[in-house]
Amino acid sequence: MENRIKARKLLEQYESVPYQALERAMKGRGLSHAYLFHGPQGTLKSELALLLAQSLLSGHTDGLVHEEDCDETQQALLRRIADRNCADLIWLNGNEKKTIDKQSIDDLQDTFARKPLECPCQVYVLEQCENSSSAAMNSILKFLEEPGEYVYAILTSDNVGRVLPTIRSRCVLLPFQALPQDVSMKLAEEDGVDREDAYFMSRVAHLISGQADYVVSAVWQTARKMFRQFLGVDGDPRLLLVDYDLVYRSGAKKSTEGGPSGKDEDLAVMNLFFSFLIMMCEDALTGSPDGPVWYYEAIQDQKRRRSLKDVLRIAIEQRDRCNRNNDLGLLLAQAVCRLEETYI
Repeated sequence: MENRIKARKLLEQYESVPYQALERAMKGRGLSHAYLFHGPQGTLKSELALLLAQSLLSGHTDGLVHEEDCDETQQALLRRIADRNCADLIWLNGNEKKTIDKQSIDDLQDTFARKPLECPCQVYVLEQCENSSSAAMNSILKFLEEPGEYVYAILTSDNVGRVLPTIRSRCVLLPFQALPQDVSMKLAEEDGVDREDAYFMSRVAHLISGQADYVVSAVWQTARKMFRQFLGVDGDPRLLLVDYDLVYRSGAKKSTEGGPSGKDEDLAVMNLFFSFLIMMCEDALTGSPDGPVWYYEAIQDQKRRRSLKDVLRIAIEQRDRCNRNNDLGLLLAQAVCRLEETYI
């Protein structure tokens, strides 16, 4: 509960536009049947999606629910909702295990064809809905066009441009922005992350909890090593493709005890690696970074050797292509070949 309270307070302070819009809608009974939260990766879209789902499913009518002010019975329900353990909540994530497919949406519609079982309404959340198959997108559209009386939809997207215009037109769009860097960095340091990693995490991860665990994870450590090799700080940049296959790639290992599979881990690594490149370009183009000395020196070298606007464009395009349908090794190879053309 502590992390959820922290998230709500951060939303109130730094995401006042979507937060206040929902607060007013709930108080005035003017809620839409469908919302689309959109903004960069790492923003608090999922946190507000959960808060809105908790508020709706618990029957709260006086604005967004404050969990710490609820009685024990209400808190127990809110915990179950947070744990996705509520019969009237379906939560699908386009960044977990596989793309959201048509069957998942059809199953959702079949489940919600019945009246709510334990709550006054039903809620479905589609995180990163842009990572849905074409058939699933069409099913989502049909469901949005014919909403049930007690059904609310909450969609989130890191790239709203990839969401069908017809889906966007049937939702209330609420924009999100990343937390200020100093706030994100402070949260990471408070969680025990050293200042160097906290700096990079505040730029590319934007977590509000679990930073200490994330910074020692294979995903963070691998992407960070790849980035340092790309900059020539550790290892030969010309061997990055070879080392990816020999050293960095997890391979096809299966998940154990609910952990990520090798492919899931590789996808997260590649996404994070391109985010590091985007950060580097932004720092080089906008001024001196506040990061460690080795990073500042590497950026000066990159500015002399590359057309950074081209690097930024390539990194953004390649990160957008990071999904389970693309060969990640080939994706990196294409990126490196395109980046080599930017040498001056």
